[in-house]
Amino acid sequence: MRAKVGADQHAQVARSLYSLEFEYRNKQVRARADRTTVRFYDLVSRELIETHGRVAPGKRSTKLEHFPPEKAIYATRDSEALINRARSHGRAIGEFAQKLFSASPLPWTRMRQLYMLLGLVKRYGAQRVQETCTVAVAADMIDVFRLERMLKLAAPPAPPASPLA
Repeated sequence: MRAKVGADQHAQVARSLYSLEFEYRNKQVRARADRTTVRFYDLVSRELIETHGRVAPGKRSTKLEHFPPEKAIYATRDSEALINRARSHGRAIGEFAQKLFSASPLPWTRMRQLYMLLGLVKRYGAQRVQETCTVAVAADMIDVFRLERMLKLAAPPAPPASPLA
């Protein structure tokens, strides 16, 4: 049977997800499943790409070696690594991320908000997000969507003055 490898590098076989190498992302592959294994083959060359042990429906089998090192924490959903990455951008950003993650009795529901916080650092720069997080943490405001609005509404920093010749 054919299976499409999604943008998250996983293909679905018998209602279970299995990871494949980055180069097969958004492509069709051939899948064969028996009681204990699932094998994936290239459609063109018909060569074996990957073999996984069979998992129960609704579960996933993810091999970290399929993902680039910078994407591995997203594949494993490692919240502590995401918080440490936030800390590497600044003390207030790390404190905001820690409070955000511990604010819910179901912390795994906050993963997307941690991804969003790191996206804000990419978009607006660590310095601006650090300053805004400092204000937010001081006010005990732990809401990524409000933080984003604060960054959008804040005046962008003035460009450095060019020296006159």
